[in-house]
Amino acid sequence: MAELKDGAFKLNEDKEDRRSDVMTDDECKLADKLLRWYRSAWNDKDNRGLFDKWETIDLYWEGDANEPESDTDPASNTNIINPNVEGQVAYLIEQNISVQTKGRGPSDVPFADMARIVLEFVKDQNKMRRKLDVHERRRQKFGTGIFRVLFDPDKLDGMGLPCVEPCNPAYVFPDPNITDIYKTNEGRFMIEVMNKSISWARESGMYDEKRVDAIDPGYEPMETGMIFGEDEGDTDNVSHDHYLHMLVWFRDKVKVKSEDTEDEEEDSKEYEWRMRLVEMSGCGVILRDTKEDDDFIIPGNRYPYFFTPDMYREGTVWAKGTAEMLIDTQDLVNDIDDQIRINARLTGNPQRWVNTSSGVDPDKVTNEGGLVIPTDNPGNEAMGFFQPPTMPNYIIDRRNLSLTTERQLVTRFGDQQTGVKQQGVDTATEALAIQQGANAGVTHKKMLLEETLSDMFEYILDLCMEYWDEEQAFRVTEREDDFEFFRPSELREVPVMMPATTEYQTNFMKKLEGIGLPTESAPRYMPLMDETGQNPQTKKAAFDVSITVGAGLPSNKGFVYTLINEAHRAGVLSNASYAKLLREYAGLPISDEDIQALQPPPQPPGMADGGQPMGNPLIQGLSPGGSPMQPGNSIPTGGMAV
Repeated sequence: MAELKDGAFKLNEDKEDRRSDVMTDDECKLADKLLRWYRSAWNDKDNRGLFDKWETIDLYWEGDANEPESDTDPASNTNIINPNVEGQVAYLIEQNISVQTKGRGPSDVPFADMARIVLEFVKDQNKMRRKLDVHERRRQKFGTGIFRVLFDPDKLDGMGLPCVEPCNPAYVFPDPNITDIYKTNEGRFMIEVMNKSISWARESGMYDEKRVDAIDPGYEPMETGMIFGEDEGDTDNVSHDHYLHMLVWFRDKVKVKSEDTEDEEEDSKEYEWRMRLVEMSGCGVILRDTKEDDDFIIPGNRYPYFFTPDMYREGTVWAKGTAEMLIDTQDLVNDIDDQIRINARLTGNPQRWVNTSSGVDPDKVTNEGGLVIPTDNPGNEAMGFFQPPTMPNYIIDRRNLSLTTERQLVTRFGDQQTGVKQQGVDTATEALAIQQGANAGVTHKKMLLEETLSDMFEYILDLCMEYWDEEQAFRVTEREDDFEFFRPSELREVPVMMPATTEYQTNFMKKLEGIGLPTESAPRYMPLMDETGQNPQTKKAAFDVSITVGAGLPSNKGFVYTLINEAHRAGVLSNASYAKLLREYAGLPISDEDIQALQPPPQPPGMADGGQPMGNPLIQGLSPGGSPMQPGNSIPTGGMAV
């Protein structure tokens, strides 16, 4: 294995032969090109000092940064980085996550509730709280949090599921030409690497076994692929059974398949750009290529990675994190603590001097209580102790300043937010003002997280539209038997609505009167029909998805209980909602059966809340002209409320 100039390593001839036995020449050239991309992106990060910085930050967070350099080194470690990071993570993770969807136009509004139900289902199945915990911790430590979303067709017993995974920023490599965190989709490629077991690749059934056997265990295309000690236990054949698994994403120009493609000349065939994924090992063995896989769909041809900065940094994709800001303060506190402890040791075990003519053996002098050392020269002063200098107060004050004021100034996250009384704050009003001011920093981080989650869930909804083409049951209320049945793929073909004509509104009102239903107002919109006037035109539904972190009530149970009672007493909450909130926020043992017993009876079909008919012409069976729809011309309602 020979080393290249850029720190990479070249496979020896034996390994190269093993790779060429299972791959074509074109595949070998493609793998080499993708490895060059990876080396370029890796060198860009290394030149910026990111690997060393992130490794150092992780040591500080662990509390292992100030290692003893000698037997007498105190190696103090009053860890202030860990509680600041974990405190902010707890503030962001302990709160509820709410999904809201709004139709972008009148055609989309009737289906907004269907979209929300789908996204709530995906959120619950992904156990988002634990994944947000990992994402936020990495964002506070390293400055950048990253989510990846891929559709796994094997999840949920073959139903499939868009799977959300937090990614370590040290192992994600965007195109180094992109220097703005919000423009990563403009890059030429995106690469993610991870440590995988060769046995996993062999047993998963996703890859050809001959190609898996060609993988060189433990091979690193650069000096090191893992920086957090993932390979420290690589000491024997069992622990050496791993490799660097790479996900390489890039856009590729492919031919558009059509019925006449075979008869067309090569120059006249249509092409389009599609997202392509190549899964390969660090030694250049391609395990999977989606170039010819028409079932592999990436909506919008965007990279399935979603970046969240902690503090936006100019000139680079990689943002600045809270932990990085605290390193200097942590070093100062540790240094002063070392000095204080060394001075304290001199007080408890003082250095001494001995008169060379006294006859006293210095090795016999210890700190043992009541020790008497005989001497043969009692007339002269035989021994004495050096008095250590007194530690000046300004050193102690500087340490306390770092732990109290400076730490909170740097992070904008103070003691009041963790329930610790801040020094010098004696009244509740002062404490509340300080806490509210400090919350502004956490609120800002929460807002950035909400923006990322909103973009991510819009992408997830597109995945559901593409892959979920069979009818599924989705829970919509607390009732155990209350489900909504629909196909999310229906959202790709919803009727296009237009302002209703006067004729349509008149016929619609007459129709309601004819069947004895009360009328309130004429519909504002009507479906847009095609040139024949018989079939409605359709479009893909479009929604604005917004995610709210912190939806719900505060966490103080006493305050929440009073608030819920007041709302129920004022008639704002129904009995069922009142019972549900008492169970969720006050912890009362209220069962689902108790809540169901308090639910109002369901409305008859076709009736809206308050007993009024639903003003949807598609549901009432009216054509765009306001006349009854003819058999065979009915329009599926999809997820519209009925």
